[in-house]
Amino acid sequence: MKALTIDRLHAESQRLKSLFGWAVGLGAFLLFSQILYVPLKGLIFAIGTPDMVGASAMIMETAVRSLPAVALIAALWTARQLFEVYSGGTILSARGGRLIGRVGDWLTVSAILALAVGPANDRMDAVTGAYITTQIALICVGLAIRLLGRVQAVAADIAADHAQIV
Repeated sequence: MKALTIDRLHAESQRLKSLFGWAVGLGAFLLFSQILYVPLKGLIFAIGTPDMVGASAMIMETAVRSLPAVALIAALWTARQLFEVYSGGTILSARGGRLIGRVGDWLTVSAILALAVGPANDRMDAVTGAYITTQIALICVGLAIRLLGRVQAVAADIAADHAQIV
């Protein structure tokens, strides 16, 4: 196994930045094409007809149910920003710590939104509890990532203060 050097870390961060950029693009495309396209099309065709109210209600319901996915896309975008900072050469920085914390925040928000608008009332989920358990685990992971980011940000601030004193 190769030793992890700063140059190799920068190169891997650059690749991860690109990967997360593609993931954001793909996620946004899928969110629009698979979830929002049909309700938007229905709304456009319903303009000027009595079906306008039903089409509007359908698009609002779809938009609300899409909020957890939007929060996950925001987490991917924030992770992309994090790896952009890493690829720029600042591995342990206060900004990097804040970005790690934001990734955790977005994961937590996504899971909470999923609990609020997701299929928790599904009959099978009442039997297995898989959906709720997954969302609670995601909340815990998000909170742990948030704490890790806060620790890194505080450590970077302390190191910067120490460097100014010495």
